[in-house]
Amino acid sequence: MCQLHSRGFVVWLCLISLPYSLAAQAEKPSDTGKALAVLKRSKDKEELASTARSLIRGQDPKAIDQLLLLLADPDFLGRLDSEEDYKFASSKLRVRDLLECLAKLPSPRGEEAILKLATNPIFAKSPDHVDGLILASRHVEKASGKLIDYLLAEANNPFSSVHSVFFALTAIGSAEACKAMEKVLLSNEHKLSRRQGLVLQHLVHVRYQPNIVGLYERLLAAGLKDKELLDLIVASMFEYRADEWFGAEASQFPPPSKLKNASTEVLQELAKLADQSVKLDITEKTKEGIRKGQKEIQEVLASRVKKKTP
Repeated sequence: MCQLHSRGFVVWLCLISLPYSLAAQAEKPSDTGKALAVLKRSKDKEELASTARSLIRGQDPKAIDQLLLLLADPDFLGRLDSEEDYKFASSKLRVRDLLECLAKLPSPRGEEAILKLATNPIFAKSPDHVDGLILASRHVEKASGKLIDYLLAEANNPFSSVHSVFFALTAIGSAEACKAMEKVLLSNEHKLSRRQGLVLQHLVHVRYQPNIVGLYERLLAAGLKDKELLDLIVASMFEYRADEWFGAEASQFPPPSKLKNASTEVLQELAKLADQSVKLDITEKTKEGIRKGQKEIQEVLASRVKKKTP
């Protein structure tokens, strides 16, 4: 009897204490609440950056919305990165790291975060912030036409780096991204030397990706009037003149993919482009490079057929 009474007392005690327990839990701030509190008051740059990264990893939509508001707050931005950081270490700004973390959020949250900040007049007032947004865009999963349009607009913005835009677009690598690059390369709004630089520093290194090959095909069919650019575009498909193109800086660029690493479909398309390109008004040096490329393409395709033959 006493045991039953004791058990009943314990149950009763638990029941009457339950509301107080729930109330205590409600009063105790959540991890997200603690993180936001840190972001609102801390003056420790590293604590701010690490706390913001943890909050992003938690993928709580409401918490991320709060972070986006903070990123448009001059006070928070000033606590995250100092004026000296912007002047002397702009490529290592903590805000850039946070933008990359945001861009890596699952689709469509990553893109939404980037575009929300891009349209915020306070955040986008800084060229360093805009460059960070552009570069972070390369991490966005399943980039939509809205993001591509934003990047294309920044390519034509005299205060933005078109090289940063191309770096992001080549990383995205979608058909829409390639069409945006095509518009820039065909536009006379950009100096010839700049467009040549875009081909060498970006397209060359991803030249055998299917969508990039499609971009090359459209460029050749566009009737380019700049013979120097046309010659370079053709040469970049079949050759890699590291010393001529980059000189002492050649080691800074990764060597491009070799023909033997391209897919069979890409090789077949390149074979057609080679037949078309050799008839264009280009230099003999580039035509010789095409012929060498044609020979290598046929050898690679023949070896693959041979391997399939029992």
